[in-house]
Amino acid sequence: MQELDPNYTYHCPECDRFMETWKTREGYKAKCRHCQDTYYTKGLTPTIKNPDYHKRSLKSMDSIQATLSKEIALEVIESCDKLRIQALMAVLYITGARISEVVNYRNPKTKVKDKGIKKFQFTDEIHEGKPVFWVKGIRILKQRTKIPPIRSVPISYKQDGEFIHYIKEYIKHLDKDEPLFNFSRVFAWMEIKDYADLSPHLFRDLRVLDLDKYYKMSAVKKQKFIGWKKLDMLLEYEKYRPTDLIDDKY
Repeated sequence: MQELDPNYTYHCPECDRFMETWKTREGYKAKCRHCQDTYYTKGLTPTIKNPDYHKRSLKSMDSIQATLSKEIALEVIESCDKLRIQALMAVLYITGARISEVVNYRNPKTKVKDKGIKKFQFTDEIHEGKPVFWVKGIRILKQRTKIPPIRSVPISYKQDGEFIHYIKEYIKHLDKDEPLFNFSRVFAWMEIKDYADLSPHLFRDLRVLDLDKYYKMSAVKKQKFIGWKKLDMLLEYEKYRPTDLIDDKY
């Protein structure tokens, strides 16, 4: 029997989703995380891997920022045919949250399982005569505390109204205390990779740049918005886009 080719990705013959491929002693195998079925041989639908796709790495963020933009992120969301995944990507972008901060999470210190972000955490308010979309009580996970601190972020309808639309369309079908994304980060990662061939953290990477481009935020404000403990993280995230290095007059 002919082995699976690691240069290709494969669709599940049952649900047609992309499957994860890795090497074993018997050769390469592919597994569908949705159907939980494993395949060792061809007879599957092969697709050439996206040359721009790779696992996220801070060292490779320059290439990410050259190919991913707010407009492309919106196109990806618009092309998805699943409202729940559209809302998930929109939430990740507008909040700049890590995937574990919005889906179900098991605290390694307390062993307590926390549900994902809930409907009541999204509210409409008026500040100084301007409509503001608030996302409140987002947990912050990388500060190494037993009880994760939280942050709340205001989102501008003028700047991010198109993303807010997908979130509001989705949550209007949920109960007040119902989590938006009642699944694990691994499942979320696979869903976004399946529909968009992107890592969830890329939306956070992009948001850091766009907070400066569209909101004109200072470094301190960006630190508070994103939820970093130290301002040093800006050195890792805040890189120039290629076009930022070109003066408009040239």
